[in-house]
Amino acid sequence: MIDQTFRVKNIDCASCAAKIEHGLKNAEGIEEAVMDFVNLTLRVKAIDLDRVIDKVRSINPEVELTPKTRYTEEDADGVVSRNSIAVLILSIILFLTQLFSEEWIYAQPFENLEILIVLVAYVLAGWNILLNAVKTILRLDFFDENVLMVIATVGAILIHAYSEAIGVMIFFRIGELLQQVAVSRSRRSIRGLLNARPDKALVQRPDGYLEFHPEDVLVGEIILVKPGDKIPLDGRILSGNSQIDTSALTGEFIPVSKNPGDPVMAGQINQTGALTITVTRPFCESSIARILDLVENAAAKKAKTEKFITTFARYYTPMVVIIAACIAFLPPLFIEGASSETW
Repeated sequence: MIDQTFRVKNIDCASCAAKIEHGLKNAEGIEEAVMDFVNLTLRVKAIDLDRVIDKVRSINPEVELTPKTRYTEEDADGVVSRNSIAVLILSIILFLTQLFSEEWIYAQPFENLEILIVLVAYVLAGWNILLNAVKTILRLDFFDENVLMVIATVGAILIHAYSEAIGVMIFFRIGELLQQVAVSRSRRSIRGLLNARPDKALVQRPDGYLEFHPEDVLVGEIILVKPGDKIPLDGRILSGNSQIDTSALTGEFIPVSKNPGDPVMAGQINQTGALTITVTRPFCESSIARILDLVENAAAKKAKTEKFITTFARYYTPMVVIIAACIAFLPPLFIEGASSETW
């Protein structure tokens, strides 16, 4: 089995990530698949990685996978654009106009104005939902949240519940924007933590200090940390005195004085004086490495409740649609005097 982590691009909803994860877990030749929507990573254990890529493309052709290395540059996270906010505000204005002037419009000779206002507000609030719904239907997946939103709102429009149709679409869009803001902040916080990861270590050799990656440094070796550099590995100070910034690990921004014999941890920043340090732990066992591992692999350690909700939603959504369709179409067939318009 090959254990590989991919960087994921062109995915913008948590449900889409869950769908890809579920599809991979059920695919032949894939032992494990964990999609992390916040970090935009996919970790798989599979016999053939090409099969993984092909399966993801079959689920969502727009998603791109690129192998992630320990030195991969992070992509800029998406933030809510001003255009999105402006379009949403315009749709809200049109929604309120239609809501509070409905009776006045009916009394005017240009009653079709209401339909125009409704359609414009509806498209402005939910154009991306409509687009995603069309893409989902073309993939023959009829129980996506976007498809359900379109079914509900189009149904409301057909029974002339215009305010409800626009209102639902607007509130759904607001929820998406709030989720985007929350995820964006989480990604920035995680990126700040990842930036604390040291990427080089000056190791003492007979001909001077040479630069190595922290993962290649052995326990017992002596390293040099210059002022302004990150401490690359956990160790104990041999010589030198300095002020140490521990905020990356502890959140405390007041520097701590360190002297010969004091322990230091990887990810801390040496501020004032040069230090020579004896390495006491390999990088994989250092404090910063453990924290990074917890953050990057948090998605793989789902609680039982989260797993239950994910499984429950997979069956709950289609059942609700089927029950709603039965309530709408079956009573006129079996109840005397019942009309399809009423139901």
